[in-house]
This record gives sequence, C-alpha cells and structure tokens, in this order.
Amino acid sequence: MNEKREFVYSQKTGKVLGTYVNDEVVPLPPVPEGKVLVALIDECCSTLEDFFGKFWESGKITNRICSDLRQVDGQHSELLMDGMQRWGVQHPDTKGVRSWITEGSLRSHDQLIPVINEFVTNIQFRQRNRLAKADWVFDPDGLAAMGVKFGLPEPPTQEQRAAKSVENQAQYEQHCKYANEEHNRMAQYERESEITRRKKKVVERICALFFPFDGIDIDGETLSPEYLAMQQRRRQLRTSITNFVGFSVDEGEDDDEILKGVTMLKEIRFAGFGGDWLSAPLDPLDSGKRMFFTKPAEIVAYYGSDEAQKLLDADFKFCTQLMMDGRWSVSVVAKTEDDLARESEIDAEGERK
Repeated sequence: MNEKREFVYSQKTGKVLGTYVNDEVVPLPPVPEGKVLVALIDECCSTLEDFFGKFWESGKITNRICSDLRQVDGQHSELLMDGMQRWGVQHPDTKGVRSWITEGSLRSHDQLIPVINEFVTNIQFRQRNRLAKADWVFDPDGLAAMGVKFGLPEPPTQEQRAAKSVENQAQYEQHCKYANEEHNRMAQYERESEITRRKKKVVERICALFFPFDGIDIDGETLSPEYLAMQQRRRQLRTSITNFVGFSVDEGEDDDEILKGVTMLKEIRFAGFGGDWLSAPLDPLDSGKRMFFTKPAEIVAYYGSDEAQKLLDADFKFCTQLMMDGRWSVSVVAKTEDDLARESEIDAEGERK
C-alpha cells in the first residue's frame, strides 16, 4: 500500500508531482485534459461502481456501494466524481475521482484494481476480527480512504471530526451572537432615529400651528417682511419648546397630548394672584407697568410683595407671558367688568358661608 511519504508534492499547490522509486523521484505523467480526462474519470468511476455494485461474496451477488455513490438515471454520482453532495455542496472530508487524477497520481483505471483489492482485503480482515460490520458498504469514508492511496490528504479521524464539530458549533454560536447583537444595535438605532424624527415632526407641527404662513406671500422674488418675521418667531418658538417636546416624547405622551401641553404652557390661566397667562404678546399698557423675570420663583415673590397687593386692590391684574427668549413678562392691566363681577360673586359666596 502506498503511503503519503512516497509521493513528491508541490509546495505551492500541494498536488502530487511524482513518486519515490528506489530513493529516486519519478515524475508523474501530465494530468490529462479535455476529452481524455473525461474518459478517464468515466472509466475509473465505472470500475468502482461495477466492483462494489456486484461484489462476489460466498457465491452471492451483494450490492456493496452506498446509494450516494451509485449511478442516478445513468449518470455517475457527483459525490463519486467530484466529492460533491447534492445541490453542489462540497463534502467536507471527501474528494472524488477527478481529484485523484488532477491532484493525485491516478493516471489509469488499472491503478485502481490493486487499491480496490487491498481495500477489500482490509475490510474482510476487520470483519473476521469483528472490527467491521457484516453489512459494510463502500461509502464516502471509503472513498476518502482510497483517495489517500493516490496521494490525497488523510481523512480526519473520529476525534478530529468531533473536535471540528465542536469548533464549528462554537463559531456558529459566536456568529449568531454577533448577528443578534448587530441586529439589536440596528433596531435600537432605528428606534432612536424614529424618535428623533418624531420629535422634530412634533416641534414643526406646533410651530406651524402657532405661527402659520397663511396669507403670507412666499412666491415673490424676495422674501416679504411678514414671512421673515414669522420665520423668526418660529425659530424662537422652536428653541423654547424643543426640550419640552423631547421630554414629553420620552415620557410616552402622544402627539395630541404634547400639543395640549405646549398650548397650556402658553395659555394657562393663573388665578391665584388675580393674573392671566397669555399666549399673545401684549401691547404697551396705559399704566406703562411691565416687568421681566427669568425664573417663575421671582414672579411668585413679586406677587407676594406690597406693591403687587396695592395694584390688586386698585382694580388691576397681572398678565404673565412666557416670552420666546425664555424670559417671563408680567404686565399690569386694568380688570375688566367680568373680572370685577366674578370677584363680587366670590366675595358674596364667602360671606354666605
């Protein structure tokens, strides 16, 4: 039986270049090509199929070739020819007859006969010693083992296959883990991007509601002063409500709830100190009293002052407005007849109690 050490291999391709005979290198004949190669593959495959398909044992004809290596519709098995499984998938441990020729030393079907006989003799020896099953067949493992006789690599052992299987499983699990993490990262990115788009969309919707471009000429060659003024107001409003909208979205509020919250932020009626929260800018008042604060706490402190109390007693009230620049404007205005009537009702209700 030939051993791999009897072959001379190309360091570049790993293919068999020759054999050692009496310590001398004998080059192999060139690898056949074209029709000659096809004919040699056919002849070698037929030799294997005929021998193992009609194996003579104890006077009976017994099929000793597995189904994957048998002919199908008169054609040689891809596994037998090229080590290919179904759908063109390369068998992990097997190279077919073509590789025995193009990569190994097989140049004639006559070379198969002693290799087949030696293979069968070894099987029979193993059977007698109960090391092989009685119903053995020539299978892909046998194909790989026979390829070694023509200089191809040794097939892996069971231990090597088991180790490779464990390695493949570990690589597969690592790949699945990475793919899952990547999927989660992309999903998180999409969610964050969608939330960011929604925040911008809500802000723009609010800006359009508070400061619409209706009735403003936007088709002229130059932008009208009205358009520029409205655009500036939108920018100011956008700056003042962006954080509020972002927080509301993160809290799970829907668009209508956020719009309602912004509207209330601009129009809350402040009754505790006889004042109103307005959304529209105030005209200069007759009293000329208008103050600006940067913090709501400063407004509360002013409402509690003697000056504020005197104004309330003199039939004035306060209109408080959140300005676009973030300041709070407090203007003093005269109470309306409705304000005075409402206060009278409240006082009368208190006396009855």
